[in-house]
Amino acid sequence: MLDFLGLHTAPIAEVVPTELPYIEARRINEDYIFRLQDDTLLHLEYQSTLALDITLKTIETIKKMKNRQSEIDQLIATVIILADKLLDEQTIEKLWEEFKMLNVFKYAEERGKKEGFQEGIEEGIEKGIEKGMVETIIKQLCKKLGDLPQEYKERIIGQDKATLEMLAENIFDIFSLNDLDRFLKN
Repeated sequence: MLDFLGLHTAPIAEVVPTELPYIEARRINEDYIFRLQDDTLLHLEYQSTLALDITLKTIETIKKMKNRQSEIDQLIATVIILADKLLDEQTIEKLWEEFKMLNVFKYAEERGKKEGFQEGIEEGIEKGIEKGMVETIIKQLCKKLGDLPQEYKERIIGQDKATLEMLAENIFDIFSLNDLDRFLKN
């Protein structure tokens, strides 16, 4: 039966006791727990009726599993396929939409992480270039003007990239602190 459902597991070693099956006039529920030979547990539940809330709860439980994504997707698809016998077409359509959206969200999340990581690298490189530019400008100005007052060093550190580039391009035209003031923003 497990192979029929697409569940490839270790062979069953024993049946573990669970609540007794009970039969109502309109409803049958059975719960089975098996200990498999690889020392994992397999839980099978049978219900003759199925409501949307139970199906959604089952899908939510599967989504929380720490497992490989393809196996989780297969389990969710199996639940939806089996629910097909008990739910109306509109409800099945809602379940498939949720399943598809789940995969879209996972894809978007992964892509967002990759893009965020890439942006972080690029931003880090950019900041590193700016820091190197600031250090070089300060060293060149110290060599040209002598010891540069701390106030000017701090002002240079606070400049944007465009101002730093302008300072670097015009470094040979700066002969005094007054000349430097013309290039620095407050």
